Amino acid sequence: MKRIASRTIGAWGVALVALACLAPGLSGQAGSIAGRVTEEGSLRPLSSAQVFIEGTGIGTFTNASGDFVLLNVPAGE
Repeated sequence: MKRIASRTIGAWGVALVALACLAPGLSGQAGSIAGRVTEEGSLRPLSSAQVFIEGTGIGTFTNASGDFVLLNVPAGE
């Protein structure tokens, strides 16, 4: 159960940081967010971690390497 919690926290951390960096330059445009979810401490990639932007319906799961891409992300905070 602890591993699932780590995936959720890691996914949120990656998504929020990526969104914060991407959003200011997209004024009125849609973009994409790409990143990697890793296990805290060991930094091993986590597969099948859910990554999403709450309230948008935009989300995906990480692949075997922990990588993800969110497409058609609206600009905003």
